[in-house]
Amino acid sequence: MGLSLLSGCEKKPVDNIFSSPDGLFRVYMPGRPHTEKQNFAGGPSTIYSVDHLNRVYAVGVSEVDLPTGESEEHIQLCLKNLTEEQIGLTRGRLTNSKWITLGQYPGLEVQAQLPNDDGILRARTFIANNRLYRVLCVASDEAAFAGEGEHFLNSFRILAHEWQ
Repeated sequence: MGLSLLSGCEKKPVDNIFSSPDGLFRVYMPGRPHTEKQNFAGGPSTIYSVDHLNRVYAVGVSEVDLPTGESEEHIQLCLKNLTEEQIGLTRGRLTNSKWITLGQYPGLEVQAQLPNDDGILRARTFIANNRLYRVLCVASDEAAFAGEGEHFLNSFRILAHEWQ
């Protein structure tokens, strides 16, 4: 009888969906995010981050000055330069990158090895509605991304609002 009662008590992790206060995005966060204001890419940026189980989960939103109608090549160059700047700030070494999209929005996914084998950074960067979205997770090794790290990266959504 005791075992049958306990088996019903196992719970799957609850999806903690965080929506940004300004309504720009939503993402799974394994806890309540800390908010920090910074400058990135020459403009104001807001970072939402959570430290959980030796991993860091973060989403950064920055305003970027991109005229409407920029070519795909120019947007890719901007994404590449901004992503290299982000990796440079960590003094990491790029190990993998690929072009991606999130709905209609262009993006770049990268993986970098942090210095002194301090971990791996995985980041997805998107440009949408004159904003730069950086979604990243830092973990101790590749295996640490399985499950929650992948779920975090895959859960990110830019909301359809045009805040201009």
